[in-house]
Amino acid sequence: MSQHGKDDFKVARLLETARDSGLVHIEIADPDMIDVDLSARLQDAYDLHHAVVVDTPDENPTTLRERAPGESTVYDVTDKKLQRELHQRGVCGEIAGVLIDADGHPAESDSTERMIGISAAQLRATPEVIGLAYSIARSPAVRAAVRGGFIKCLVTHPSLARALLAQPENKSLPDPPARKT
Repeated sequence: MSQHGKDDFKVARLLETARDSGLVHIEIADPDMIDVDLSARLQDAYDLHHAVVVDTPDENPTTLRERAPGESTVYDVTDKKLQRELHQRGVCGEIAGVLIDADGHPAESDSTERMIGISAAQLRATPEVIGLAYSIARSPAVRAAVRGGFIKCLVTHPSLARALLAQPENKSLPDPPARKT
């Protein structure tokens, strides 16, 4: 809920209408912060609707590789036993509470049944899902989210973009089979 009592979807629709009518313009204040070439390469390699690679002040490889608490809403609130189970089942990431394996397939767990949120099918059906990702350690999760059809647009920094480009998406792979969520 926004601070004015409107839900996020309503706010997004109002903003889109205002932008389409010319009332609102959104622009990047410092265009030199965007790596246009890397953005285009990432967009093409992963067949994304949009990709924006923004230079960030912290390009320290050590810092960017560390997994910090707070990187996964679901993982951080689960006990060690469930964390081990998810790891053994190949879960490499989470997007909006949807656990996914490296191929982008949703992974069910006991925690899935206890969560209130968007389902994998609903998330995939959303026309524009923007992933905002940083940390090289997240490259498998970002790749899986794109492969699974969850992320259509990506905003990231050069280190993660280069890590993703080092192992680009194989466009010849078939789409992951639909699974009940």
